[in-house]
Amino acid sequence: AIGKNNGMDYLQHLVDMYDRARVQNSDKQYPVWTWIKGGDNKHLKGISKFSVPRLAKPKEGEGKMVKASDLVQLAIQSFRHRCCSGLLFNSMMRINDSIEEVLIYVDSAANFVTNLIETNKGICPFQFDMCICVGAPVERQNDDEDDDDDDEEDET
Repeated sequence: AIGKNNGMDYLQHLVDMYDRARVQNSDKQYPVWTWIKGGDNKHLKGISKFSVPRLAKPKEGEGKMVKASDLVQLAIQSFRHRCCSGLLFNSMMRINDSIEEVLIYVDSAANFVTNLIETNKGICPFQFDMCICVGAPVERQNDDEDDDDDDEEDET
């Protein structure tokens, strides 16, 4: 309701703020409740001062009000479960290709478009699609590092 009333994607912004905090704390587990309760985010500090009416019928032992920070925590967890899962820092697959070779293709495509525009005045607007095919992904082993495959050791 906050996002709709203010014409913005409020929940998406909350999830984005949490994901950014996760990236900054990627060396450790960083659950949503840690971010909400212990973070230094001014918005979250402000929210923690408010309570809102509980929309569902309270269960036994629950009050008629719920902390806004608890509602935010549950909303983020629900969004990440239903709409868009969280960022994965430890991927299970590795792309089987060279970034250098891919960048050569991207550079060549940019040069092609530039030359096409310069030699054929009036050609714009047009569309250029480029597809780069890479090898089948390789499953990572637990001891895999993020080293390039182009190490001197591999060339021997």
